Amino acid sequence: MKRYVLTGIVLAVAGSLVVTQAKAEGGPTLVYVNDQEPVMTNEPQIEDGRTLVEYRAVMEALDVEVRWDQETQTIETTSPEGDQIELTIGETEATVNGKTHELDIAPRVENERAIIPLRFISEASGYQVDWGQEVNMIHVNDGTASSHDFALPPLGEETLQDAEAGQVGPFPYDLEEWSVAEVINEYGLPDGRSDGTPDSGDVPYLTYGDYAVTFLGADNGESAQEEWYERDIVSQGEVTEIQALLDGNTVQDVVDAFGEPDYTEEGMYTTLAYDTGDYRLAVRTEADRSTAAAYYYNVLPR
Repeated sequence: MKRYVLTGIVLAVAGSLVVTQAKAEGGPTLVYVNDQEPVMTNEPQIEDGRTLVEYRAVMEALDVEVRWDQETQTIETTSPEGDQIELTIGETEATVNGKTHELDIAPRVENERAIIPLRFISEASGYQVDWGQEVNMIHVNDGTASSHDFALPPLGEETLQDAEAGQVGPFPYDLEEWSVAEVINEYGLPDGRSDGTPDSGDVPYLTYGDYAVTFLGADNGESAQEEWYERDIVSQGEVTEIQALLDGNTVQDVVDAFGEPDYTEEGMYTTLAYDTGDYRLAVRTEADRSTAAAYYYNVLPR
């Protein structure tokens, strides 16, 4: 499977983006719990090789009841199944259903929020914790995610059949109705991540093999686009587009594979459009057919 490395180099095309290369970037650590992204006051921290996160935010996203005793500085939780966890600020011993567990780092309070080692959440709750070090993303999940093939097949009949079914490879065409948390819950952590550059209009995106998922973050109830362009927000991401990346293909390769397009949109870049039943395969390219690059394709309803 080909793996792209995000460099954050993107080209604006008719309100969308052409991802040219991909490389894992830094940026804030983002935490997802199943198909949710809990709102946290403190960004996850790395200490002595251990990741610390806000306890209440993660556990409540798992539908676990959290109780705080100010006098004893004790946190008690009860899961829907009746499992009970108790830990105390400043102490490395915790109990899970009456059994003692040793924490690598004692819980502490920062900005009125208790933070604890992420590993303990996994051990205590039975949930799987996936840590994408290169993309700075964490996914706490039940371990039942489906497997998918993120290698783009050669341009041809399979591409058109996918488009006719409203698919871009393993992704549905209407992925823009999903949150980033829902994408990660279904497809796992991405290979690469770019947080974009608001000043140049390059929006954030994730890569899964030969596919790119562009998104905008939102916060405080504002629209995703307004929040990102004004404040560079990447949390609470909302998907804007799914792209199949055509690395190394020319415009002529597209025409050889699909024939002459049903129509063409000219501009700074060219879109070759192919009607496939209820959907349309749109290929973003440079203008010159013989040598110019084909950047990506997506699928749109007609």
